[in-house]
Amino acid sequence: MAAAEIAEGGAVAWRLPPDPRCASVGRSLVHDTLTALRLPGDLVDAAVLTASELTTNALKHGLRAGPYEPIVPAELWIWSRTTPRPELVVAVFDVCRTAWPATRPGDLLAEHGKGLDIVGTVTGAWGAYLSRSRLDARPGKAVWSAFPLAEARRFAARPVAPSAAAQSLAAALSARGIEHVAHRHEARVSLIGVSLSRSCTLNVWVRAEGFDFAAPGGVRVHRPITDLQDVTEYLVRRVEEHAAPR
Repeated sequence: MAAAEIAEGGAVAWRLPPDPRCASVGRSLVHDTLTALRLPGDLVDAAVLTASELTTNALKHGLRAGPYEPIVPAELWIWSRTTPRPELVVAVFDVCRTAWPATRPGDLLAEHGKGLDIVGTVTGAWGAYLSRSRLDARPGKAVWSAFPLAEARRFAARPVAPSAAAQSLAAALSARGIEHVAHRHEARVSLIGVSLSRSCTLNVWVRAEGFDFAAPGGVRVHRPITDLQDVTEYLVRRVEEHAAPR
């Protein structure tokens, strides 16, 4: 069940129909999943509205990687994270990297961008980044939105040993089509090496305290083990951004 998967620290992903049913299916999936998680009604309503706007955008602008490429259905993703604050993340993935979401602040007559203005109003934060499909590892982009979770609504994932967390992280990256993921395990720490290029490897240290790695610029990042899904997504983003033409 989707709700149970999220509550235990996992993520869920659905392929959406590439036709006018896209938004209604997305709304139903978000509503039913968040209701099963017993989240507050205002959060559920905001997430449903956001999912409606993001799936509509994906249907209009994101079903093809290029003008002559085949249609690829969008995907709806949901997971939770605790850093930088407890949040529920709702994202929509599509294969088009040439059309990016944009708003037109102050232009009340604009025909495009109003839906994203709504998203910006009802979410805690939102954005877009290069990513890969969770269902078949296709390259594309994810447009995400985050909704604050009250402390009482935080999900308590089951304790995971560092070696098991490292293996799960490596498996999740491999499932997304990330190649050359190395891992080494010792008594109290595991090391995951993610190849960004032939000469650049991003190392992730996995201890009982959580994941540690370097962000661009050398800034140290620490994330708890319970954020494994969000860490996976971040690492996929780093790989895709590094590989993208500059």
